[in-house]
Amino acid sequence: MSPENSTSPEGITYETLLRFEETLKPPFRRAFESGRVDLLPLPSLDPDSDDPLARAAAKGRAVFDEKNGRLVVPLWLEGKPLGLLVVWGVSAERLTPAVSPFLSALVEAGLEMARLRLAAETDGLTGLANEAALDNALVGALSRLTPSKVRGRPALDRQGGGQGLSILALEPEGLGGLVDRFGRRFADRLLKEVARRVRELGPPVLCAARAGYCFLLLLEGGAAVVRELAARLRREVKSLELAPAEGPPWPGGLRMGASTVDAQSWEGGALAVEAAAAFKARAQRALGCSGRVGLEEVLFFSEIVDKAGRLTELLPLNRLRLNLGRLHGLGDGERFQVMGVEQDGGGRDAPKAEIMVVSVGEEESVAEVVSLDDPTWNLRPGDRLRRLGHEAGSQAEAGLEMVVSLSGRELKVILDEVTGLACHRSFMTLFNALGAGQEPFSAVLVRLEGLEGIREVCGRVGADSLMAALAAVGREVLPAPELLGRFAPDTLAALLPGVEAEAARDLAAEVLARLSRKLERGLRAGVSFHPCPGFTAADALDNAAKALVHAGFLEPGTVVIFDAVSLNISGDALFNQGRLSEAVAEYERALLLSPAEPNVLNSLGVCYGHLGQTDKAMSHFERALAAAPHDYMAHYNLGYALMGQGRLAEARQRLEESLDLDPEHADTLFQLGRLAQGEGRLAQAQDLLARAAQRPDCRRAVFRHLGEVMAASGRFAEAEDAFKQAVKANPHDASALSSLAGLYLERGANLEIALSLARRAGELEPQAPRHLRVTAQALVSLGKLEEAAETLRQAQAAHPQDPFLALQMGKVEAARGQKAAARDEFWRALALEPNLQAAKEGLAALEMD
Repeated sequence: MSPENSTSPEGITYETLLRFEETLKPPFRRAFESGRVDLLPLPSLDPDSDDPLARAAAKGRAVFDEKNGRLVVPLWLEGKPLGLLVVWGVSAERLTPAVSPFLSALVEAGLEMARLRLAAETDGLTGLANEAALDNALVGALSRLTPSKVRGRPALDRQGGGQGLSILALEPEGLGGLVDRFGRRFADRLLKEVARRVRELGPPVLCAARAGYCFLLLLEGGAAVVRELAARLRREVKSLELAPAEGPPWPGGLRMGASTVDAQSWEGGALAVEAAAAFKARAQRALGCSGRVGLEEVLFFSEIVDKAGRLTELLPLNRLRLNLGRLHGLGDGERFQVMGVEQDGGGRDAPKAEIMVVSVGEEESVAEVVSLDDPTWNLRPGDRLRRLGHEAGSQAEAGLEMVVSLSGRELKVILDEVTGLACHRSFMTLFNALGAGQEPFSAVLVRLEGLEGIREVCGRVGADSLMAALAAVGREVLPAPELLGRFAPDTLAALLPGVEAEAARDLAAEVLARLSRKLERGLRAGVSFHPCPGFTAADALDNAAKALVHAGFLEPGTVVIFDAVSLNISGDALFNQGRLSEAVAEYERALLLSPAEPNVLNSLGVCYGHLGQTDKAMSHFERALAAAPHDYMAHYNLGYALMGQGRLAEARQRLEESLDLDPEHADTLFQLGRLAQGEGRLAQAQDLLARAAQRPDCRRAVFRHLGEVMAASGRFAEAEDAFKQAVKANPHDASALSSLAGLYLERGANLEIALSLARRAGELEPQAPRHLRVTAQALVSLGKLEEAAETLRQAQAAHPQDPFLALQMGKVEAARGQKAAARDEFWRALALEPNLQAAKEGLAALEMD
């Protein structure tokens, strides 16, 4: 989140420095030839403290910590302390008097670079990011979102579904009218107040920007996160009491639109800028639709057709204009009910008529009246639409049609005006007619990737020209041009009667090869065939679509024939959405095609494991190993299942076999490291966890476990680095925060920072007594005994059966001189845990006094 004012010194904060730390640190690394430079928040300002961090922050001058070989450099800006830079590996010999002015210049230059970066990325009115900064953040977030193909395989210890990303677009209600009536001054005041509420949201907001009258928030999470944050923001803004100098108070409403993408459905690709533009445009379209129809709730792009459809104009010949178009996800032939309020005064919505979309434009469409539910009712602009289905429609208004002879029938086909091929509805008619016969056939789907992003960047004409080129090559290569169609806005479909799957694959490959010589765009194809064991003719297009998704996991230009792996990928997608029963059904169908396919057996075992059917899970893992003894993932999943049953020796054997097959598999290294840690084999645990931490796809928890092992081995400096990395990888890892705080307390350093970390851990996991114990320990170290005692009293009220809380309370009471109370607490600890030696020692110490 950006500071409030990017153009003044007050706009630079510690958070700003943290955001640009890789701009600040390199000059100090080079100047002092240091391998490590840390940026730390301010501790308490105490010029007489023994802590060099506190002294440097209070005095505003660099302090050399000779004991630890580090130079503590305070970052001050016009008399205001911001943070500390700690340069490690500095010797006293290098700190000559000439260093002081040089160091001051270095600090000034670093802060100036941070200020320039901030000014370039900040909106001057609100202090939020500007739209260019949001675009950069969005491209980076989408790039990081792309899942690894290896990690995409289901694992028994991973629940499906990633957090994904969302964009929430919002604008104050009626802001344009307020500008016209009262001028920009009141509008700017309103935008600043809303921006202040946006800044206070905190996580999961990754970036917040202003674009004109609109605010754009990049969020980590899906629809649930968006709805929760939107409701919170709506409440905050509703409480504003703002009124122009002359006029009524602003009502405090927000219009909101959103778009989401999850890690499993996100296909990534090289066109990240185009994908980001399309993603942002979807949220802005949802916002526009929400404002036009006056929705009170946040409207998602995927809901536009269902919630924001309105009749806008009555046309001659029983035609109507709708406020929905191709950009909103509307398709040809979709049917709607036109809704109106019942005339009996009941106030309920009732259907007036049924309509069908016949012409889809970019932002508007034309529909025809199919039937009137009550001829006495009049259709009016503003009537709400309710979608009935997703039937494909026609483009008969274009006057493009032909007749195709198929299976002894004459079929009238309406042509798509862009490609000249059968439109979706007509193509489905051809497909149904071919499937009704007895003739074998193949179905082919060819996708031009990134077409929506191309439309955003190049416009409709550029995107349509690419689809027209694809259609032209299809007519040249494929044997039955009349059986080609536009299956989707970015996908061409072909039916090939009497053509076997391998021959259909070769034809599709020829289409891709010819077109790739003309266009620098990604193309892939999927092929299915009928008859196919376990499937009917009606499944052929669905199977081709699954093969097309399968091709998306391979190199551009790939053609895939539908097989068990295609169904495995389809099942994986269902698994990642949490739809486990449907995933099981998909995997079972895959086994009909290939009963010994190890990937399918492994995935099916994972599903059964998550469904709690452990015996079935292990049976399928063992079958997977029998089919592919060298499949590291089957060994891994079986090992993890054995860990869950407490069969640790067998689990370790399986995990070690998995590691032999793939020595760099991060999850195997992590689980073996956990086993070694739990069994006290610290050297081996350290080696395994360190190797796991070096893998870019490692779990974020690896760093915390590595820190715990380092601390247990007495390697406190390395443990500190590991815990810091854990917190950086996951700022919400309460255990890592608490462990880092505990490490500082053990060393008697950074006590204020330790207290802040422990309190943050307690906020994240308020029910965990450990964080309260660390908080109390930090307060004791700072000499705040009364506050420590109060913290422990509250913790004991919530966790009366925790002996360690009683033990710690006894120590605090003893430090306060309350021997009777201390004795009671030590006896309480022993009543809860009779073998607690520290409590016995506490009692003995009291008796000696």
